[in-house]
Amino acid sequence: MELNKTPGTPAVTPAASGTMGNIQRPGERLKQVRLQQGHSLKDISRELNIPERQLALLEADDYKALPEPAFVKGYLRNYGRYLGLEVPQLVSRFEELYTSDTGLPSNHALENSPLKPLGRLEAKRGRRWMRLLWWLLLAGLLLGLAYAVWLYRAAEPAEHSAHNDSETSSAMVAIASATTASSPAISHTVATTGVLSHTEAVGTGILNTPAAVPTTSVTPAAQDSLSLVLSGPVTVHISDAQGKTLLEGAQESGKTLTVTGVSPFGIRLSPAANVQLRFNGERVNLPTFTRPDGAADFRLSR
Repeated sequence: MELNKTPGTPAVTPAASGTMGNIQRPGERLKQVRLQQGHSLKDISRELNIPERQLALLEADDYKALPEPAFVKGYLRNYGRYLGLEVPQLVSRFEELYTSDTGLPSNHALENSPLKPLGRLEAKRGRRWMRLLWWLLLAGLLLGLAYAVWLYRAAEPAEHSAHNDSETSSAMVAIASATTASSPAISHTVATTGVLSHTEAVGTGILNTPAAVPTTSVTPAAQDSLSLVLSGPVTVHISDAQGKTLLEGAQESGKTLTVTGVSPFGIRLSPAANVQLRFNGERVNLPTFTRPDGAADFRLSR
């Protein structure tokens, strides 16, 4: 088909199917050949996996609405190669027009480039992960601190009870010592029984008149008993509230041992599994005091 011409002007024909004219724009050329080949934008979009809207902007040469030049060049190459056009000519023509249309170099990155939001998205994800890791570490630290405080408070009542029992025993011994010190003749009686009877006082000649000898009554410390039945060899160490050792050393299997004294008792058994322990007749659940190495080291009071 020939274009209208004026007299004396040579005829101008469209460029060959594989090339483009000097005055044609890349998008205009792509649209012309597409229509000649009978393709729709929807067909091209499906074949090249390029959004139909981007193809329409490309055919309209609307470079300001398109992504950065690197993407446009990729679109031109794929589109031109699909239509059988000279790809280098399309890209070269685009670079000329892009600078004149936008005033920017063809290697310029646009502010609305999809690459920039992706970069920001990755950076934000990295910061979120760092914040999450920091919070997890802080939570772990707080949980560890809370557990340590709980252990300390759980151990405090037992230590307080042992301290009180020790103070009570010390006070009773002090009372007995003060009483016997005032009368050497009755020291043995008071120390062993804690009570000086009237008959004993008369028999020793200490009680001359009722008014001369005061009656002193000291309540003895309550005695507790431990019973150990050994099903195997075991090393034992048992001490009373004053720290006095009541039983110590390696013991043979098959023995039944009984210890009496003032609780709380300090008890060490190794291995604890070879011992059946009773305190004042009641069986003690040793596994609750047994360490991973099989030994048990604890204090026991009524």
